[in-house]
Amino acid sequence: MNEKPIRTVVLNTNPLKDAGLQTFRTVGAYLLEKGFSVRIPREYAAGESGFICFDDSEKLYRGADCAVLLGGDGTILRAARYTVPAGCPMLGINLGRLGFMAELEPEEYRMLDRLYAGEYGIEERMTLAVSVTENGRTTPVCEAALNDAVISHGASCRIVDLSLCCGDREVSLYRCDGLILSTPTGSTAYSMSAGGPVLDPLLRCLSVVPICPVSPAAKPLVFAGDSVMTVKNCYEREESVMLTVDGRISVPVPRGAFVECRASRYAAKMIKLKDNRFFSVLNRKIN
Repeated sequence: MNEKPIRTVVLNTNPLKDAGLQTFRTVGAYLLEKGFSVRIPREYAAGESGFICFDDSEKLYRGADCAVLLGGDGTILRAARYTVPAGCPMLGINLGRLGFMAELEPEEYRMLDRLYAGEYGIEERMTLAVSVTENGRTTPVCEAALNDAVISHGASCRIVDLSLCCGDREVSLYRCDGLILSTPTGSTAYSMSAGGPVLDPLLRCLSVVPICPVSPAAKPLVFAGDSVMTVKNCYEREESVMLTVDGRISVPVPRGAFVECRASRYAAKMIKLKDNRFFSVLNRKIN
């Protein structure tokens, strides 16, 4: 592992998992001690010194060499909205439960000094560009979804009717609670809970997993990474279904409109400090 030495680091945390910002302060002090230039959100700046503060999340990550994110996978997903388009690599320190995307545990934070020496590697992960088209007008929803796009009824538990196409070919008409279109990184999230396949995150492919389908013949499917997937809302009982991207962005999809998912031009960059294999991590965290 040999990459460009890192000098400017964004440090961000999830205050719900970092009680009293204790880990944030410990890691921040260590990074300053090791000579890093450390950017933080201004909301965490009270009583702190030596940090560069930003009010705007987009500006916080732009031009930084990497982002060190304290929390669970949700913390990484929130940051990815800004880091991925900015080309800013991410390193997660797990303060959550499973933390499939996190590289380090809290007690391992001293390994961050390897960033200064360039002693790290980078994994590039596929992300999704997601849009909604209605009456011939396409509206971008997310340009770099790291986990998944879920089309469902939303808060209600009613069955919906969704048509899935790959390019110009119809794949299937589903009666189900919803469909999950997932990246390989997202295969250990909602997709796995719904019975989908666990995929090596370095693959370039896209899985489609029906949620509680009426037909027992409706199984998870995996498509090539260059596929353009569309899901049409064929639901007649109500006006719209809901599209949720990475668990954060939610928009309605009216009757007759469709969601399009394709590989994004942006890749998520994940910093690796340890020689840990994905399936070893998977087995350890699940068991």
